[in-house]
Amino acid sequence: MTTANIDMEPVLKSGKHATREDGMCAMEFAAFLAGEPHSAHPVCVDGNLCKAVIELNDSLPSDRDRTTILMLLVKASIGTVGKGLDFAPAWMAYRDATAPALKVYEDAKAPAMTAYLDARAAAMTAYLDATAPSWNVYKDAIAAAWTAYEDAKALALKVYGDATATAAITCAADLLAVIENNK
Repeated sequence: MTTANIDMEPVLKSGKHATREDGMCAMEFAAFLAGEPHSAHPVCVDGNLCKAVIELNDSLPSDRDRTTILMLLVKASIGTVGKGLDFAPAWMAYRDATAPALKVYEDAKAPAMTAYLDARAAAMTAYLDATAPSWNVYKDAIAAAWTAYEDAKALALKVYGDATATAAITCAADLLAVIENNK
């Protein structure tokens, strides 16, 4: 296995990237370090570990979180293919830890959107019923309702992101421990 030599650590990005110049997710960086062609599924990484790291990568709220939390795991993941390591317990603990936060996020988003749509309908009704309709009053009401929706969604996303980051730290450490304890 050839390992690439780089002078500085990259910033891990979410999603899949067509080229390395577009950015790299955790597993694309593992492929780079291993000297493999650009891929989010490097052949040198256990398939189950690869899937887990990709989901961790894409669930974290920021590039800084991804890079800080996953970099050691990315480097350790190289060469895990074919070793029969059991990553399921760590992965299931992560899924169990993040499920309630995802539910809170989804539950907060729906009423916020309903409130926005209700406010928009009320503003349109008021606009149409007014003796001297004011388009600016209607637009201002819509803008205020949208801002309230975005604020509620952002707060719910922050709660989800914080819970995900906390669970990801634990999961990454647990996955890393599986690798380190089986060397």
